[in-house]
Amino acid sequence: AARLALQEYPDLGEYLSVEVFRDETAGMWKVTVEAYVDYQSTYCYRDIYLTDSGETRLLVYEGPIGWDESRK
Repeated sequence: AARLALQEYPDLGEYLSVEVFRDETAGMWKVTVEAYVDYQSTYCYRDIYLTDSGETRLLVYEGPIGWDESRK
């Protein structure tokens, strides 16, 4: 799921953190990618929702978020 999700955003850079969640009831995967934005010294987040068959259903972008801020 993480490899498929990262294909949606191929140019994120080197400083990534990836978390993977699974909802068995819905048959969906949620992959959260945290990317460091060097020129802004902030983080941006991307949530990619995939079906069990690997089809992308939803892309969510949030950022930039400072180190002292939390996600909504």
